[in-house]
Amino acid sequence: MDKYIFETMNEQVSRSQLVAKNFNLMPCVVEQAITQRNQIGSVQIADDIELPHVVLPNLSCQGILLLRGQRNLQLIMVIDEQYPSENIITVLDFFLSGIGLKKLRTIRNQQELTHMIKEVLKHA
Repeated sequence: MDKYIFETMNEQVSRSQLVAKNFNLMPCVVEQAITQRNQIGSVQIADDIELPHVVLPNLSCQGILLLRGQRNLQLIMVIDEQYPSENIITVLDFFLSGIGLKKLRTIRNQQELTHMIKEVLKHA
């Protein structure tokens, strides 16, 4: 099952805690996966957008968590390393395009994210 979730960054809850809560994972596992990916190289895809990765085996739920901070966005990808969701790859391909980045910056809530995901998958 794929999930596409919008959250606003909250200083009381860490990025890892938000991912863990929404994808039924342990925060320490999420943080370790993000840290390991960051050691390979930058996940910054624009001045104001990062694409942290949580790539793990045997995930029952995959998806994207769009985390809006005061000055930046994090498009957090949660994906099974052996069986990545084709829909998530389609959505990421769109968001990584020039027009996709512009549209991504306009999303302000869950409803807008859901609408955009439906449009992307409808035209895939």
